[in-house]
Amino acid sequence: SVPSGIQMTNSTARGWLIPPTGTADSPLPVWAMFAAVVPAVLLYLLLFMETHICELIMMEKTKEKKGAGLHLDIVLLSLINLMSGFLGGPWICAATVRAVSHVSALTVMSTQNVPGEAPKVVGIRDQRVSPLVVSILLGVSVALAPILKLVPFAVLFGVFLYMGVSGMNGVQFFDRVALCFMPVKHHPNVSYVQHVKTLRMVLFTVLQAGGLAVLWIVKSFPEIALAFPFFVILMIPYRYSLKFIFTDRELSAVSFALHLLL
Repeated sequence: SVPSGIQMTNSTARGWLIPPTGTADSPLPVWAMFAAVVPAVLLYLLLFMETHICELIMMEKTKEKKGAGLHLDIVLLSLINLMSGFLGGPWICAATVRAVSHVSALTVMSTQNVPGEAPKVVGIRDQRVSPLVVSILLGVSVALAPILKLVPFAVLFGVFLYMGVSGMNGVQFFDRVALCFMPVKHHPNVSYVQHVKTLRMVLFTVLQAGGLAVLWIVKSFPEIALAFPFFVILMIPYRYSLKFIFTDRELSAVSFALHLLL
């Protein structure tokens, strides 16, 4: 039962706060509170990894050092999610596709290039205005629900499809998948082509796609979907096991930090 606007689902119950001991009609045993720590930690790790994976992707695209504001955002996000847990509200996680599209829109490309040479990234017009406007519009959308529901679903799906496809540009995994079906002479002059042999690059891409397939399968079946955070954590030892197959130089060329398998 989702109320309209900012209202409580049941105004006759305990109010905004959710008591950790349960309600008078349905008390929660003490052992259940301690047992809930396990799925809570898994969920925390899922949100933490998703947020920082998005952060690492943004930093990799901008190639610039960030100030203290970046870390302040993480602290505020953690505090907001903490309060959402007490109030029964939704948790906030990173919007990776929207963030990638935003960075791509702020990217400044070189205009004076040698004929036949692809444009290079000059810099990123990093600013806070557009994210602030987006956040304000998201808040205003609650009051505009009667109007927004008139928008056809086909239009919304088209917007989401465009954001998803445009967000794929520049993601190394998709670039390497395309290189698997491209003649070697047409491969670009990038680090994972220069320092990694073609067959080794294809092998890493296949192993990476295997990890992605496992996560997709777990996510798609409701019977095992609750174990999704556990499988995400398993991607960490899976990543480190690749050290027995590839050299450190190869791994540094075809991946970075935590987002290489996700």
